[in-house]
Amino acid sequence: MNCAFDQSRARRQWSIFAVIVFIGSGRALACSCSDPTAEDQESVADHADIVFVGEVERVSLVTRRGLEEVRATFKVLKLTKGPKTDSIQIVVHHGGTSCDLVRADFKVGDRYLLSGNRVIWSSEKDRETAGVRATQTLYYNNYCDLREKLDAASGAAGRSDTSSDAD
Repeated sequence: MNCAFDQSRARRQWSIFAVIVFIGSGRALACSCSDPTAEDQESVADHADIVFVGEVERVSLVTRRGLEEVRATFKVLKLTKGPKTDSIQIVVHHGGTSCDLVRADFKVGDRYLLSGNRVIWSSEKDRETAGVRATQTLYYNNYCDLREKLDAASGAAGRSDTSSDAD
């Protein structure tokens, strides 16, 4: 009888502990960035592998594992941070995490100020399944990265119409 009481009490204490840990980790489960703009470029660059101004050359949309994925190839017009290259391929997922809620609406010819981090593949098979050659570097862009559409005439930053749309 005493043993049953101790087990019940232990389960109740464990449940309380689990709830406290879950509530306490809520901030870590949410996206903690704030949709940076061109004014935030310096602070964003501290955490990005690449920062550049580019013109959209190609865009593709695929659904992989139930998530929408936009891939865009950019002609590099100005490289602020990262390895010297003429073109950069950016991937943007829609859904999956709270940092992936803003759709990418890239159109050929549009210019953007972008930042991103290199995709690190868990295996060669994953890379091949994603259709990425071993010689390619793919960069990931999400809500925490720069994705500022630039005015075509002046090259000045201007918020894209879809940059704040969250589904």
